[in-house]
Amino acid sequence: MRKADQKLLDYIKQPLVKHRSKMKDIKIEGYKLYYGDGFVFTAKGSYLHLFKEWHRAPFENIQIIMLYENKYFGADKKHYRMSISGFDYYLFDGIDFMACNDTRKFSLIPKNSLKYGWYMDKEKFKEINEKAIMDFWLKGES
Repeated sequence: MRKADQKLLDYIKQPLVKHRSKMKDIKIEGYKLYYGDGFVFTAKGSYLHLFKEWHRAPFENIQIIMLYENKYFGADKKHYRMSISGFDYYLFDGIDFMACNDTRKFSLIPKNSLKYGWYMDKEKFKEINEKAIMDFWLKGES
């Protein structure tokens, strides 16, 4: 097998990533979707509201998804967070946030729920990532 073919197979075989907390009482309160053009889409609320907002968000050029948990730290109540990035496909089915490089790994894709990641320049991604890392609050907080 050619080296390029093997690299593609290895890329596709990367595992499906899901948000899973070890603690049952940890839930997602909101998320921010960071796009390659600098746009940030924010949603906060119940899982049903988050699912509805997911459908309203632009579907292409996602660079980072930052999930905000209902657990905090510090005097200024910063959210514990989980980021997902570097994938071709992102999905929120109303229960789980998932990402992978092969849509066949999703058991079900609800209508209009699939989002797409795009490759971008490393320096531009670094800028977006630094912005995401330093943002501990959802809208209306701080």
